[in-house]
Amino acid sequence: MMIKVNRVLILLVEHDPGLRRSIIKEVEDVAQLIFNDEKDSYVVHVNLYCDDESLFRNLYLKALEHGVMTLGKGMLAYHEAWTGVPNIHLPLKELQELPPMVRRGVLEHEIAHARLHGSLEYYTSPPYYVDDELLLYVIYCSVKDYEVGIFLRTRGMVREQLEYVSYVLRSLDEKDYYSVVKLFGLTLPFHDLLSSELLEELSKVLEQDVTIIRRKYEEVESLGFYDKVYVLYEFYRRLIQRIQTSHGNKLNR
Repeated sequence: MMIKVNRVLILLVEHDPGLRRSIIKEVEDVAQLIFNDEKDSYVVHVNLYCDDESLFRNLYLKALEHGVMTLGKGMLAYHEAWTGVPNIHLPLKELQELPPMVRRGVLEHEIAHARLHGSLEYYTSPPYYVDDELLLYVIYCSVKDYEVGIFLRTRGMVREQLEYVSYVLRSLDEKDYYSVVKLFGLTLPFHDLLSSELLEELSKVLEQDVTIIRRKYEEVESLGFYDKVYVLYEFYRRLIQRIQTSHGNKLNR
């Protein structure tokens, strides 16, 4: 099945038999909003799976095929462009179980990634050395999520994003610095509209005021992608090292 919006062709690819197709209308509605003023011509693949297990099995094999070393697990949906073509991956069972506003927020978020981050630049190594590949991965995600949030907010797509972001924040692991780095990219575009308690929970993990972290993202907005990543990598690396050193000193007392 195909959906065309302006010059963007969206191909829906079914990876499992007997899929429920009710989500296709939602995909089409969101695509109309995201691509209604797109001037470029390209193809977007929307891959449909019966559930998260089927999605991750197929995505893991694709990652191996293209030499992708880090692959996040447990997300509500995925976007990648490992071949230079934007690909969205949707687990239908899990998406249908979400509240409708959250599901709509997920689709807005992933389809916006397809418009903004559909080239290889966003999925290949930067032109400089880093010694923490996992931190690099979550900063790639954080920068892209921040750009998507700004894009959606400027287009007035806020209500569903607040529901989506609030839903994701409920799964916060206070011991996982890396997840928090990723979540800051998701939350900061809506910082003034989200619960202050939720943002404080994030800032506690990194022991840094939200305002300071937000200003760092704002400072790099005009930079190219790899430059944004570099500045934020160094910023977060120092934060995490400081926390680890501080906690280590406490344990040694």
